[in-house]
Amino acid sequence: MLPSLRLWSEVSAGASALLALSLGELALLPLSLWGPATLGFIMMTALYLLWMPAAILSGATLASAALPLRRLYLPLGGVVVAVLGYLRLTEYAPFVGYLPFILLWSALAVALAAGHWIVDSKAARAWQVGVGVIALASSIAILVAGSRILDTRYPTLLEALLQARFLLLHLGARALLRPAPEGVRLRRTASALVFACGALLVFSYLRPKSAQEQAKVREGSAAALTRSVAALEPEPCEEPPVALSEDEAWRTFSSLAGLPILPESFHVDDFNLLLLLIESTRADTALGTDALGTDALGTKAHLSALRELPGVWLFTHAYAPATRTWLSVSSLFSMTFASHALIETKVPQWTGELLPATETSAELLSAAGYRTAALRHDFRGLEGSEQGFASVHIEPIEVRPRSAVDENLSNRLIDKLAAFADGDQHFFVWTFFRSPHFPYLDGRGNATEQYERAVEHVNAQLARVFSYLEHSGQAKNTIVIVMADHGEELYERHGRHGNSLLHEAIHIPLGVRIPGLAGGVISNATSSSYVLPWLLHSARDERLRAAADARITADIAPIMAVTGGAVVSEIFDKNEDLVSLVWQALKVDFSWRTGGVVVSAPAGDGNYQAVPSSSPLAQEALDKLARFRALRACHQRAVRGQRPGQTAVQRGQVDAVLYKPTWRGQ
Repeated sequence: MLPSLRLWSEVSAGASALLALSLGELALLPLSLWGPATLGFIMMTALYLLWMPAAILSGATLASAALPLRRLYLPLGGVVVAVLGYLRLTEYAPFVGYLPFILLWSALAVALAAGHWIVDSKAARAWQVGVGVIALASSIAILVAGSRILDTRYPTLLEALLQARFLLLHLGARALLRPAPEGVRLRRTASALVFACGALLVFSYLRPKSAQEQAKVREGSAAALTRSVAALEPEPCEEPPVALSEDEAWRTFSSLAGLPILPESFHVDDFNLLLLLIESTRADTALGTDALGTDALGTKAHLSALRELPGVWLFTHAYAPATRTWLSVSSLFSMTFASHALIETKVPQWTGELLPATETSAELLSAAGYRTAALRHDFRGLEGSEQGFASVHIEPIEVRPRSAVDENLSNRLIDKLAAFADGDQHFFVWTFFRSPHFPYLDGRGNATEQYERAVEHVNAQLARVFSYLEHSGQAKNTIVIVMADHGEELYERHGRHGNSLLHEAIHIPLGVRIPGLAGGVISNATSSSYVLPWLLHSARDERLRAAADARITADIAPIMAVTGGAVVSEIFDKNEDLVSLVWQALKVDFSWRTGGVVVSAPAGDGNYQAVPSSSPLAQEALDKLARFRALRACHQRAVRGQRPGQTAVQRGQVDAVLYKPTWRGQ
């Protein structure tokens, strides 16, 4: 083939590969999003990801057209780009040395080298067609497999798979376009493909999609999802907020936190503190119905021990600060929002560390003379949560039957309470039960039935602990706090555990019993992260009170003031940044990554339904979201200076938005 025709052939193959890859991404999206603007948007993001392999293959093409040993350059180029794809994959530390991926990318390199060699050789036409068909079929197989792992949130894997698809599509196009019968026809084909790609890119640029449309595309397209991770830009801090005084902050907090006003005679340091945290427990399992008035699970399994606890305050609209365990626990013990805490995100995405610089509530109580103890299941990835606890017991989760984990924890808790019964010191004990976390206690029945049995099991442990407190006399001077770290998605709306801010993922049981107070049912929206600063504000100990007031004044009250008391729930890691602002009858979901916004309201059936963006209710909520974003950006820029020597990844969610994060294993 003449050099000019060879060059046209390669141009045609490259354009065909890009167009085919983008069409495959388009096929993953709902029909309502199909169109030239969406296709062009996907092509633009794919170009961003694939410019390096495309440049290498183009260089190999030019070399094969002009230099000796021309059949070596494209096979060698195929090996090089496959190796680069593997190196991109292993930027995620756990993938380093992972044998299946080593074998897969080695096979890809060999297949590309052999395929290009056959295409450029004088092999029979059937061999060349066979290479093309196998390459195209392999690309389709990767597309189908990749579409099933989008929710695993591994951007380096997504990008590596996109590169592999592009390389296979390029090889397939070369194989099928190789025997050009006429130079004119080949030039026309290449020109048409290049023109079509260029026109789509220009059309997409001139007709940008709305933020919500782009958010939907990013959620369903691997190319757009990965590009959105790489395209974070700083949120502007245009007008730093006026700081609240301590008195103003407390008035704001006490009026908007959704918590009862405590009597002036109440002082938290007159009591013991028992914090019982439960994994993955939904509000409807605690209250019998969810806060919207329906039995969302249709279940008879409830935390009846909590509901029957004398004098308990039950909060029907309580929400978790985050839907990842380590984020929720970090928020709880640092007494602030998870994105304001001194934390370090790690890999896998559900792990992280509460940094030693944090002054935790356990450390404060220990310094105030409390005896402290932590008893929890072995949640790997919850580093730093034991700061301030004088004794720590971690119960292995490998024991069988699984029910023994919480049984052992409740036994040890009762023993610890008995040991603390002697002496004049108060105690602070944290126990973290596991049963409602997937995998559940057994595999009998469907997920809901398994979950019900897990809730019943942890309810039995709570009943044992409450019974012991009553019979030992410790109930008279022990504040009992029962809450979940987050809710649980049982796939009602295709939600996955810990990967969304759906209502069922953030709406949690919360109960607080204070001896001598009547308790009751409270329907105001509140957060489980408010409970400790609410209680510690009443302390006689100046350090306890000052620490609680500092968190309320600097972090919590300013957010309440600009949002009208919205509860903040978050989820973030190295590839996800979502926040929900929740009021009693309204919810706003916002993605820092994609810019997507959804305003929704209770539908009366346990779910939420979207509110039209043109409605006054939605406009008011969007205005509050805008003020929230502006305040959060300014807050994070101020806090940044207090955390020297840390990377953007180590500063929490909004620094990952303000400053492009380093997406590497810690």
